[in-house]
Amino acid sequence: LLGGSPLERRIDVIHDVLSLVLCGSLLLVASFSTLGDRWVLGFALAVEVLLSALISIADPWASFVRTGHVPGLTWVIPVIILVPLLVPARPRITLIVSSLCALTMPAGIGALASVGLVTARAEDYASAGLTGVVAVGIASIAARAVYGAGGQIAAARMVGSYELVELIGRGGAGEV
Repeated sequence: LLGGSPLERRIDVIHDVLSLVLCGSLLLVASFSTLGDRWVLGFALAVEVLLSALISIADPWASFVRTGHVPGLTWVIPVIILVPLLVPARPRITLIVSSLCALTMPAGIGALASVGLVTARAEDYASAGLTGVVAVGIASIAARAVYGAGGQIAAARMVGSYELVELIGRGGAGEV
């Protein structure tokens, strides 16, 4: 809030407020114990796409106002990579959602350019597309590892036809 033009500061403040609203709504939805895990997961993935769209508009616009250039790399990339590490979803779902997030980057540049807020070159679209493809690839690998680890943990809890749920007691002969 200290530097930049008034327009750049206004873009940043609006971006920050909307991001907080999105993240706060996710926190609120996740806190409802009556909602099923699938519903919360779906909402979390929708927030990921909306947050990516918001970043894909605000960051290039503010950067263009400041430098006269559209950045090839935005905070969408860490969002695409980190969400699969924190939110265990099926790899196919992660691929779809990560791809949608990656598409918001060139789409955001295109939307800004179409209304005359930025001047975009073909290289800007190519850079946004390439970084998005790399991020989706990393996210897909991360999702496979995280989702696969969840399956291995579930399998390890099974002992024959029994499932290990909780520790009942501990004594001189061992644990039950």
